[in-house]
Amino acid sequence: MSTHRPRYDGCTVIVTVDAAADLVPVLETHVREQFEELADYAGFVSAALYKSSDGTRLVQYLDWASAADYRAWADDPLWDQLSSSRLFADLVRAGSVKLDVRSFTAVRVVEPSEPET
Repeated sequence: MSTHRPRYDGCTVIVTVDAAADLVPVLETHVREQFEELADYAGFVSAALYKSSDGTRLVQYLDWASAADYRAWADDPLWDQLSSSRLFADLVRAGSVKLDVRSFTAVRVVEPSEPET
């Protein structure tokens, strides 16, 4: 039997990046650099990175306690200082990378219930 939570009050940001397979390792490096810093930010809950089977899409999930916590992280000037961020931005501007960033609030989360003892 599963348990149901009607709502998770945090903010989930889903970032989808589409690029040629040869660019994806560069983009992964950028995300890995970001992940090293995440735990230091107030309101950070968790993060995950997925790569498509064909190697042309990355999907990043970022869970935050609130949308304000996410904005504070995203607006931090630190990201402009990372060389991988500058390269990433250049690839987006050149049209080599397609980027979609959206924030969500969960309407329903289903989790397995505790096993009966």
